[in-house]
Amino acid sequence: GDMVNKTAKSFLFEVCAVSYWKPPEFELCKEEGPSHLRRFTYKVTVQIRGPSETLLECYSDAQLQKKAAQEHAAQGALWYLRQHGYLPKDEVRV
Repeated sequence: GDMVNKTAKSFLFEVCAVSYWKPPEFELCKEEGPSHLRRFTYKVTVQIRGPSETLLECYSDAQLQKKAAQEHAAQGALWYLRQHGYLPKDEVRV
């Protein structure tokens, strides 16, 4: 498939699907700032099935858009999965 245009979030969903894990869950943890400059922090949770069950939680930095915050959290989760051998290290960078 065309990996270039994939978001980290959609790639994370695919990784979970091909690994037979539950889909990642995105949760809004924090909203801060005035209404015209809201900043959002998201958490993504991934249940990793392997030799031992691992619950991975990654938090985004505060972002001005919910979508950007979800994307940042997903990038953190993908980084963890790559570091711990769940993804090939030479996988196309998202």
